[in-house]
Amino acid sequence: MDLQGLGGEVRFRDKVLWVFASPSRCFGALRERPDWFKAWLLVAIVGLLPNVILLNTIDLKQLAEQAVDESEANQAESQEDYKPLSPQEREQAVERFVKGQWSASTLVAMMMSLLRLLVSAAAIYLLAYAFGIGGSFTGALSVWAYASIVRIPEMLISAAIVVLTEGKGLNLESLLGEGAVSPAIQLAIAQFDPFSLWQLVVAGLGLALIRSTSRARGLSVMAAIWVLWWCLGIWSLSYSPLPPAQ
Repeated sequence: MDLQGLGGEVRFRDKVLWVFASPSRCFGALRERPDWFKAWLLVAIVGLLPNVILLNTIDLKQLAEQAVDESEANQAESQEDYKPLSPQEREQAVERFVKGQWSASTLVAMMMSLLRLLVSAAAIYLLAYAFGIGGSFTGALSVWAYASIVRIPEMLISAAIVVLTEGKGLNLESLLGEGAVSPAIQLAIAQFDPFSLWQLVVAGLGLALIRSTSRARGLSVMAAIWVLWWCLGIWSLSYSPLPPAQ
């Protein structure tokens, strides 16, 4: 659908809903006004949920107290005139440790989310030119950021699983036992994850709409992305350390 005649700016909420209900309307609007930051921020914040729930299952205060004890013991050994922390100073040190863990975890998760977006957009941008589609890097960012919104249900399911399993999570190794599934099989299963495939299809359709090209060409770029990720995964497995001999 061509949205050139709509007039005015389409609300972000509408574009989010359109990703699920009518991707053509969403990416038609993005063709006029590329916008990736809000979509990335939404996905990044929702993606924090499993980490937040996981941290809540860990007794950070106990870990902080252990870290303070070790620090005090080390300083007592190295300094003859070392004075132990007062109860108030100890409480402040524990509080700083807990806040630091939360801040570091959040910052790392947000930076990794942004890095994944940038790398994926760069791959789309380069492959789009290789397929003769062209386009801007901002357009590639917008395509992948909005296509990533379809992963939100998966993130919510993951958060629910973390809650139900009390932080243990759910994967093949937890069901079949550690070492029961080889890394190659895990990689193959990840490549055929339905939410990942859904994201690639939506991104392919979005790229075709933004660049006014055929759906086949847009989907071809995403198929090349899928093959690229698989090749990189296989390459990384070839450099993985071998399991210890039994």
